[in-house]
Amino acid sequence: MTKNVESVYILLTTLSRIFDNKNFEIHRDTIAKLIHTDNFLITNFMKSLKGKHGVIDFNMTDEKEYTVTLIKPSQYTYDKVMKHSKEYIKKMDEANLYNYKKLLEYKKMREEGKNHECLERFLEEKRNEQIENANKTEMVLKEIFDKHGIVYDYQHIEIIKDNEGKEHGYIYDFLVNFNGHKYDVEIDGSSHEGKEEMDKERDNLTRSIGIEPIRFSTQMVYAIADEDNNGRLHYGIIAILIRLDFSSIGKMLDNWFKLKNRCSCEKDENKRLEDENKKLQDLLEYKTIKLSEANNTISQIESILKKSNNDIDSLFDAKERQRKVRDEMAREFFLLSKKDVGKVSE
Repeated sequence: MTKNVESVYILLTTLSRIFDNKNFEIHRDTIAKLIHTDNFLITNFMKSLKGKHGVIDFNMTDEKEYTVTLIKPSQYTYDKVMKHSKEYIKKMDEANLYNYKKLLEYKKMREEGKNHECLERFLEEKRNEQIENANKTEMVLKEIFDKHGIVYDYQHIEIIKDNEGKEHGYIYDFLVNFNGHKYDVEIDGSSHEGKEEMDKERDNLTRSIGIEPIRFSTQMVYAIADEDNNGRLHYGIIAILIRLDFSSIGKMLDNWFKLKNRCSCEKDENKRLEDENKKLQDLLEYKTIKLSEANNTISQIESILKKSNNDIDSLFDAKERQRKVRDEMAREFFLLSKKDVGKVSE
């Protein structure tokens, strides 16, 4: 057996132990998810186990669900599967069967020429599913946006036509609006590994309608959360973070240092303005003191002038009295002289 075929064989043996029955039903997508392989390969592996190796028998329904009969169980235990309960696997299988039936409905709609309606319906159901099963990292960033008044639309649906008129449907993690500029803020976890070309195509189409894609790693989101918890985050910093390009670790670090330098420059500028303000306050205080001293000096001069005026007035009064005394003495002297002249004439 090839490695992949053997993995399916071990999985089916393990499932029979979990279900406690050699006969059970299982969906193709459930098998694919449990062994981490592509679902379209599973049927080939099952046919190999049935025909070439003769260890299983199975029938396949229209919904791609298998009815399996394990003829010869494997002697190995698939630990990654054994950790799941029967209820968990049944629930997963029901979900996969439901999703597959939806795909069949979409296929029928496309065959009827209802491509746009089909895409809209698919995106809306996918959006509701993603909101219901919200990603933890997305919730961390959502709380930060809410706290600092960032305007956004969570799990935003966008349908874009390419140059050939073909429609592409996307669900943005966050459609953020800053002063009329729109940004598609994406959180790229491990699921984006190996999908660089798909992400690039999506980003180019997003730019074509005037929306700038910005990608944060999970680590970057938690680094931003730490800054927020330490009280070092505000609306302006978030705006700068979103406007910068974090599409690679190198750019992330480069722009992060630019941001730190910018913040440092702003801090230095604020310090310079504070120093200038302090100088102006000191100068104003000095001028106020000097003005007060000048007012005191003027008051002293006025007091001196007033006293001098009083002294002048007193001096004038004394001289006037002296003049009156002299005039009175002169008149008395004249009268006496006149009497003396009369006596001499007699």
